[in-house]
Amino acid sequence: AYLLWNAGTLVRAGRAELPRVGARLFALERRHPRVPEHWYVEFLGTRAEAQGTGLGGVVLGGLLERADTDGRPVFLESSNERNLGFYQRLGFVTERRLTFRSGPEMWAMWRHGKRS
Repeated sequence: AYLLWNAGTLVRAGRAELPRVGARLFALERRHPRVPEHWYVEFLGTRAEAQGTGLGGVVLGGLLERADTDGRPVFLESSNERNLGFYQRLGFVTERRLTFRSGPEMWAMWRHGKRS
């Protein structure tokens, strides 16, 4: 369902890579956990010049506060091993490594947060 919701963005961003990106997103969708009910961070990124400035933490921090208030965990997949430390500092724990027939591996991560 989230693929349809973001179809326009994916087409504009992916253009030439759309078949490969689409195949990867469908593979992720098949592996996406159904339980427990959770918040999902589908995409998070900053421009190269803004990386390391704390902007990503501010954006994600707002979502994490809402998830904590809601009492639900947060799930994401990271496509960049260098980002694992960033997510771990925000309370995420790597659940498993995801491998695919083609393309780079990814990491499935959960943050169980606080119950209000």
